[in-house]
Amino acid sequence: MKKLIPGWLVTLVLMGFALAIGLFLPRLDSIRQYLQNPTPTAPISATSGGPAVTPSETLLPRTPLATPTPRVTLLPTDTLLPPPTFELPTSTPPPAPAPSITPTEALIVASTIEGLQGAFTSTPVGAPACTKNAKWRLTYKVQFNDTLTSIAKAFNTDIFALAKGNCLKDANILSEGQTLLVPGDSYPVTPDFVCEPIISLQPLDGTRAIDIDGKLTFNWQGPRTPRTLIRVYLPSGKIWESVVELRQNDVANVLEDFPEQGLYKWYVYPLNAGYQQVCPEGGPWTFYKEKESPTLTPTVTPTATATP
Repeated sequence: MKKLIPGWLVTLVLMGFALAIGLFLPRLDSIRQYLQNPTPTAPISATSGGPAVTPSETLLPRTPLATPTPRVTLLPTDTLLPPPTFELPTSTPPPAPAPSITPTEALIVASTIEGLQGAFTSTPVGAPACTKNAKWRLTYKVQFNDTLTSIAKAFNTDIFALAKGNCLKDANILSEGQTLLVPGDSYPVTPDFVCEPIISLQPLDGTRAIDIDGKLTFNWQGPRTPRTLIRVYLPSGKIWESVVELRQNDVANVLEDFPEQGLYKWYVYPLNAGYQQVCPEGGPWTFYKEKESPTLTPTVTPTATATP
């Protein structure tokens, strides 16, 4: 009777045979090539012409490697951007101001501008040229502060006739030293004094505020004459007079000049250099003195007498 082979032995034999086949199969292709070409020739290098060296397989050491750091795989189309540059923002300068126009110095002409309604304008294009009035034989040179109105009044005409007779483009403007034609047969006589109405300023007309021991100021406004006479009538009828030169005021002493109590009247007379009245007088104006000034008692100085 035959002895049976254990099953585990059969399994072990089959495993060994499978391991041998697994180790032999990778070498089978090399053995077949070696049998077909036992003396292999080295391939010729493309650059030097000599035999090319076939790199031998290098086995990596079996040292455990460190844990690899995961990396991001970039596609071929991805491009790395440069790191950002941090710079301070530059301030935008404000727009430059518009260049200012420096005014040029203008030529100043001494002239007088007078506002007139319906002033004459320049001659329109195509109009006939203006001709000055040939009948006017007199001329007048414009003075400082003259106006066409004042000149027309002095020569007994109007501003429109004067402007037309002198071909003035603008009747509002006159220049000092300008020569104008004026109507008339002779120049008007200019008076030496302009007789203006005389106005009393001080003391107020009818006032009673008179200081019996103080000063009394006379002040008025009127013609500018070389001399002026102030005449005051006292309550008793007496007359006090004073002449001033080139001014329109004067001061009196109440205690000495107006000692009486009552109503006073006073006048102003414009005079020339020869003490002649040249304009109508101003007045009368009045002021009232409440009390009479105390009588001034002269001081008597005693004289020494000789002792017998």
